[in-house]
Amino acid sequence: MTAEEYLSQIRRIDKRIEALSRDEEKTRSRLYNISGIDYSKDRVDGGGDGDISSRLICVDNILTGIAKKKIYLIEARETARQRINALSDDRCIPILTDYYISALPIEAIIRAENYEQAQIYRLRKRGVERFGHEYYRWLMSMTNAY
Repeated sequence: MTAEEYLSQIRRIDKRIEALSRDEEKTRSRLYNISGIDYSKDRVDGGGDGDISSRLICVDNILTGIAKKKIYLIEARETARQRINALSDDRCIPILTDYYISALPIEAIIRAENYEQAQIYRLRKRGVERFGHEYYRWLMSMTNAY
């Protein structure tokens, strides 16, 4: 994975957290749904395990998994923020942070930083290149550790 691919994944973390929150809400609502058996048909279907404790355990396991995934994603974003903040070019740091960590659109960054669009793109490109060097060093340190 390249540094730009890594940063693009970090940019999409908010969307992934939103999807996990929707899954969490759906799982919680499933807990309160009551399913019944339709005895008026020739063939009985529907229903399921009527024991609420097994349903609670299942929901708790799912919610615990979702919470762990959210924590992992938030930690990954904070790790990326620390790596970006460690860059030596102070002009690139706010651009990279706004674009990849805060997931702001380019127009919002232009207004916030008071740069022209072309300059924002140049600074972002330069920042990604510098981040790529640090990212490569980090990957090499990880592979050398094993």
